[in-house]
Amino acid sequence: GMRGADVVHFTSASSSIVDAHILDDLVAPTPDEIQDWELIYHTLTDDGYLIFEASRSLKTSDTFDRVFHDDSDIYVTDHRLISAWGSSEFLYYHGSNRVQSSIQLFNGGDGSTGAGLDYQNFLDEMSKRSEGSGVMALSNYRIPERKTTYYEECFENENLFSSAKRWIIGYEFIIKPESKKYMHHMVVYGMSDGCTGDYFQENPIIAWTPGED
Repeated sequence: GMRGADVVHFTSASSSIVDAHILDDLVAPTPDEIQDWELIYHTLTDDGYLIFEASRSLKTSDTFDRVFHDDSDIYVTDHRLISAWGSSEFLYYHGSNRVQSSIQLFNGGDGSTGAGLDYQNFLDEMSKRSEGSGVMALSNYRIPERKTTYYEECFENENLFSSAKRWIIGYEFIIKPESKKYMHHMVVYGMSDGCTGDYFQENPIIAWTPGED
């Protein structure tokens, strides 16, 4: 959600831009004492889209401003961005008008990675580096009506890959859209003793929580 977010918002009624932040409460953004964003351009298209362009230093002296770090390296986390909009003249609660995604903002110096959607960059990288893939999927699992349910399933290595010697260089969680609202988290463990071991004695290797996709 927007708790803890660094915010820049544009208001069409006044054609103004505001550098702001949100702390721990779901309230309207609080303007920063230091306004670091500069409005460059804005327009309302004929088909009803409001577009604005603004600029800011990658790193400022304001403690409420997050740093835009160089995320061109594949091992550096991309920027997680959220956006919201509304049709009212002034700033108002957005309701369901919101989106979120992970975006790579910087191009790789060697041209190996390009700015854009994190997911597309992931697919491009996997197509270049991977020798294959395996799928761990539940078959027709029915989510119980109980409020909290933990479910575990083990997959043998030989059922996932053609050879015992494989290295994970990337992963993707695939969740049906209609099931996502019921999911709290998923954790994948590497079992040194196979499916007979106790996963509480193992180290998790990958995990998913809402907002990580």
